[in-house]
Amino acid sequence: PKTLGDLSLTEEGKITIETEAKLTVNNFVIKSTMGAGQSGQVLGVNKTNLFITGEAYFDVTLGANGTNTQWHAFAVPFNVDALNGIYDLDDNKLTNEVNYAIMSYHGDIRAEGKYGWAKYRGIMNPGVFYIMATDGYRTTYRMKMDGGFSYAENNISVTYYTGAGQTTDAGWNGIANNQLNYVSVDAPVQVLNPVSYTFVPMTASSTNFTVGTPFFYQADATRTIDLTAPNASENYAPRRVGAAEIKDVNVMLSNNNYTDHLYLSATDEATNEYQIGRDLVKMTMTNTPAVPQIFAEAYGNKLCMVDAPMVNDEATYVLNLYAPAAGEYTIGAAQVEGYEIFLTKDGNVIWNLSMSNATIELNKGNNTGYGITIKQSHKVTTDAENAFGDSDKVQKFIFNDNLYIIRNSQVFDAQGKLVK
Repeated sequence: PKTLGDLSLTEEGKITIETEAKLTVNNFVIKSTMGAGQSGQVLGVNKTNLFITGEAYFDVTLGANGTNTQWHAFAVPFNVDALNGIYDLDDNKLTNEVNYAIMSYHGDIRAEGKYGWAKYRGIMNPGVFYIMATDGYRTTYRMKMDGGFSYAENNISVTYYTGAGQTTDAGWNGIANNQLNYVSVDAPVQVLNPVSYTFVPMTASSTNFTVGTPFFYQADATRTIDLTAPNASENYAPRRVGAAEIKDVNVMLSNNNYTDHLYLSATDEATNEYQIGRDLVKMTMTNTPAVPQIFAEAYGNKLCMVDAPMVNDEATYVLNLYAPAAGEYTIGAAQVEGYEIFLTKDGNVIWNLSMSNATIELNKGNNTGYGITIKQSHKVTTDAENAFGDSDKVQKFIFNDNLYIIRNSQVFDAQGKLVK
């Protein structure tokens, strides 16, 4: 057994407790900025052999833009009293409804077609999604453990909530990493970007969540989901599922400061109705962010993940592009073996995203009329006449040592630009 005085784990901090080890500390502090990656890890087969004789603190940095109109997402790794357990770093107790306000997420409220948030003044528990508005005088808050220290199970129960709302409102759970080490979740979720204050979709096992990081999960049934050890590497690439199926094609809209993501799939199981687990409504915060955002318009909602039927080796999607200011924006897409990805405007192809990113001019606000078509491609040919002859297929041909792509009698150069 080992005994330490005070133990503080910063963003890159890590301590491993081996199988037979026992570690006793006085005061224990975890520091986090609520992002994806490593933070305050207690790892090891027998990490339950950590004993705290003094106090445990969770020092959470919620961002520099602290005002009483800006809500910050967070969660706690141990029980914290929302009324009496929050301090500044000089150990001055802060006052609820004066220095800060806290809300918790409720899937049963969302299922009734409402927003889902409600004020919270009780004991905050690990594994629950909370948001905080602050008075703007500090960015880091010290949350003190309430009661004794105990480890949470490495799984979380989720509920299929139903009510008067639509299917898109059902099954929403605001949950969080309840472990003292970072974890991954084998399911599509949404996590708040602490810089842009927008929710970013994450595909199954695409990222690792730090201690206390909250996220949204839409359940199609009441079950228990596992919080697993992080993957050795992140997986943002689309996955080929079958001969006529694609999965999680990452389409990105960017300006000089920020990139937003949309994931497109086309599978045999897709229907013309919203399906929990295949489609995902994009969550929003109370304020309109000054960052670009990309949505798929379907089922009367803005989606950050959508699964469309594949018809004749082709899938189409309707886009809504939000621009915080008028100007140039970049739209790109991850490559999918055997498929071409086209950007359309008013039904006409304007760029082959399989060849290169497109630069487009957007007006301030929502820009409609754009779309994505994903179509199975064919082999390169040097017979241009034959390529034009089958207008229903995507063809490639070489002319004067230059590669061209033809679809529906339209010709694109190797960069994806429409030339004829």
